[in-house]
Amino acid sequence: MLPGYHRDRIISLLRGVILLVLVLPSSNAKAQVNFRAVRGYLVVVPAYVNGLGPFDFLVDTGTNTTLIDPGLAQQMGGKPVGSQLLRTLTGSETVLRYSLGSLTVGLHSVFGLSALAQDMKTVQGVDPRIRGVLGLDFLLEFGFLLDYGHQQIELYDLGSAPDFAKGTRLPIQVVSGRILVSATSDSSVSGSWSLAVDSGIPKMAIFEDRIRELLASPRDESDKIRVTTNLSSLSTRVVSVRHLALANLQLRDVEVVVLPPSPGIQRGIEDGLLPASFFRWILVNARRGYAILDLDHKGRFQNLGTGRSRMPVKRTQ
Repeated sequence: MLPGYHRDRIISLLRGVILLVLVLPSSNAKAQVNFRAVRGYLVVVPAYVNGLGPFDFLVDTGTNTTLIDPGLAQQMGGKPVGSQLLRTLTGSETVLRYSLGSLTVGLHSVFGLSALAQDMKTVQGVDPRIRGVLGLDFLLEFGFLLDYGHQQIELYDLGSAPDFAKGTRLPIQVVSGRILVSATSDSSVSGSWSLAVDSGIPKMAIFEDRIRELLASPRDESDKIRVTTNLSSLSTRVVSVRHLALANLQLRDVEVVVLPPSPGIQRGIEDGLLPASFFRWILVNARRGYAILDLDHKGRFQNLGTGRSRMPVKRTQ
């Protein structure tokens, strides 16, 4: 929520000092921010836009651009600098584009970032306090750690992101605003899948034309699922992939949402989506081309979701 207006000039001055401290560069390499978990897998952090806030922003590693709701765009007093086509798995629309003076999370800021103003009805149906979506155009300015076990996100200066000794290390590629990892499976038509790491979904998802369903166990009608994006929704099904390997992690009977083919979204980039919440924590260092992750052995990934899955915005152009 926006801070209330204060008649006391001393209080107002102190509030200004606090905001100034928030946007100054950190003397440490990292900045640790507590996040609010929604539905067990969505990550919501406090963010400051042009020095105003804090506002609740959803962290979405499956979205390549930052989004704000139109009301926040008006509240900032900014004027659109153009328009852009926004594509999702279930549709597309043209939205207004704004240039943000600054976007700040913890002690780290990005200046001059573009943001698309889009209706947040679906996201705010999950949590009405959310005013924006923090995309990879912000996150990839840093190294970042999503720690679901402690409900914290850490941002690191790119030159000083850590290289943990513990956890499983995977090579990653960043292609067209996607963080891609490779997974092998007999259920893949090619023997392996290129998966986009996505913090906005509760279950793994694979495009229908990339999965050999004869090698995946069919589920009954009760396992129908509705996929919802910011624009619309569709009904699909869930299958169980018998075997999946991420580096040395061997996974069995993984629930997978089957997505209809979407040439406008895939474009040969990814075969599917891998939930970040599958892991207890995941560290991404795009500059050095690796991710380090720790599998959550408590099965939180298998149990997330009860028939509805919010899929993130997948691409803009």
